[in-house]
Amino acid sequence: MPDPAGQPLARNLGQQAAVSNLGPTQASWHEGTDAQRVLAEHLDAVVAACTDATVFCTSVWLLPAAHLLCDRRALMVLCIRGDNRVLALLPLTWGIELIAGMPVRTLRHLGYPWSDRICLLLADDSPAVSAALIQGLTHCPQPWDLVALDELRENDVRTIVGHVTLKHALIRTRIRHCARSPILPVGGASFTELAQRYPRSLRTRINRARKKQAAAGRIEVRRVAPTPDSCAAIISALAAVEDASWKGDQGLGIFSVGQRRDFFAAVSHGLSAVDGLDVWEMRLDGQLIAYRWQPRFRGAILDYNFAHLPQYDGLSPGRVLLDDTIQAAATRGLDRVDASRGSLQRPHLLADWTTEYLDHYTLWLTNGTVRGVLLYLLATHVNPWWQRLRTCIAQIKFRVPDRGSANPSPLGDG
Repeated sequence: MPDPAGQPLARNLGQQAAVSNLGPTQASWHEGTDAQRVLAEHLDAVVAACTDATVFCTSVWLLPAAHLLCDRRALMVLCIRGDNRVLALLPLTWGIELIAGMPVRTLRHLGYPWSDRICLLLADDSPAVSAALIQGLTHCPQPWDLVALDELRENDVRTIVGHVTLKHALIRTRIRHCARSPILPVGGASFTELAQRYPRSLRTRINRARKKQAAAGRIEVRRVAPTPDSCAAIISALAAVEDASWKGDQGLGIFSVGQRRDFFAAVSHGLSAVDGLDVWEMRLDGQLIAYRWQPRFRGAILDYNFAHLPQYDGLSPGRVLLDDTIQAAATRGLDRVDASRGSLQRPHLLADWTTEYLDHYTLWLTNGTVRGVLLYLLATHVNPWWQRLRTCIAQIKFRVPDRGSANPSPLGDG
């Protein structure tokens, strides 16, 4: 898809697309195969030094994403160097996408839309390094209208917005609360102690579900730690369950056919090679009816994906599997069970166990280009006005009775 201005989508910028000196640090942009080389050589070292890093920032997650990029996105990596080492990395993709019917040149984090929580990868968290990273980002050698970073934590949003506001008057920022991830600390507590903290209603639901399962037949629940040799067979079994679920019907499963399945198969294989993946299976009379797919990273279990056969919905397999996950986490001495992400409208099931959570945000940086300004105006003025208008229309419809009815309801036909 060509750039409307006539430029090709992924312009070959050479081995180092752009280099600029920012005081004692140096910022350089890398593209294509050179960007993949930079990630392969330096990403794990930066992650190891970054206290806020998540599994979604590691080479196990991002290198498969880089290899599976479609031809409409170009890989670009911003590298900050100083003191003869890499101090920060920002892996991105560049391309053109339609937003509000308008072709927009965007920069997105590598791994989007599959990453649940990202951070600024800083091996040195000094203000000078973060400032150099944001300064380098705004000087991307490819023309851009929008930088869209999803699933950021609040501290990273504040860091980026602070630097952009001070240095770049033409770049506008927009922050949107996009997710809430429940977190259950389990470190230092036995499962008995954790179970005593359960709300009475939760204990009742779990006990009722286990009794229903026992009455349905022979239930077997087990945790499987895939190995590189067993990974392919396990993924095939999980995909069969997912395909039969509502996720399969809507094409939303992580093991659906195509690029998504290739990505999660590669990630599963990479995680299994470092003993970083748990798969919880529930079988009824030998048949796999439900599973939870859970990466492990730095003492946390990340409850990333769940699927079950729809005919067994009444057995509450998700709740029981999650309870067994919590029990095993306490027994194994892990620190926490993390939902990884949670919808604001439909909270993750882990919210039944805990009141602790971590908020995620989407940050937009719109450039001073024509399309960037239009996008900012659409997001901050037109869209809120349209939402208010829709709400007013819905309220009017809700209040007006159905005049064609002999006995109209006081609530109308809304």
